[in-house]
Amino acid sequence: MDIEVINIDSTIAEQGAKIRGKYKNFKAMDALQIATAIVGGCDMFFTNDKQLRQEQEIPCMTMEDL
Repeated sequence: MDIEVINIDSTIAEQGAKIRGKYKNFKAMDALQIATAIVGGCDMFFTNDKQLRQEQEIPCMTMEDL
């Protein structure tokens, strides 16, 4: 398994703001995490927050989905 630490830059911040604008109930940190996964080219976003599965640009799964 590869793990990469990605710093939040202006591209990620802009993507996070777009996500936050689209999904009003997402917290800022959630939007930034999803944006980082999208910009970083991840195939999947794993979370325990079921509401984040609403995001359409990257597949989001919870542990419950497994």
